[in-house]
Amino acid sequence: MDISDTIIRRIDNITYLLDLLRNEVEESIIASLDDYGMAPREKLDIEDITEEDGKVIEGFHVLINDDNDISIEFRDGRTLPLSVFETDNMYDIFVRIHSKMLDEFSSH
Repeated sequence: MDISDTIIRRIDNITYLLDLLRNEVEESIIASLDDYGMAPREKLDIEDITEEDGKVIEGFHVLINDDNDISIEFRDGRTLPLSVFETDNMYDIFVRIHSKMLDEFSSH
């Protein structure tokens, strides 16, 4: 096996692992929203975050459609399926959704 075959195999392995990660993130969000009691087409509001340096990270709404696909609706009205986000942005959305849920459960 030459070096190019080895490199291609490693790239394929990493691509496969990233696909697994993305699927797990999406399935975890769906399961958590279901546990949270969110119905299809209902919106979960994720508020703006102000970072220490004063920068504001925009909030958004999370929606589940009838096919159990997740969409993100931004304040400007744009709605995008979760699957179009890059893996790191998808993970950030995952964290913000779960932070919102934890905040609500800990305040009760």
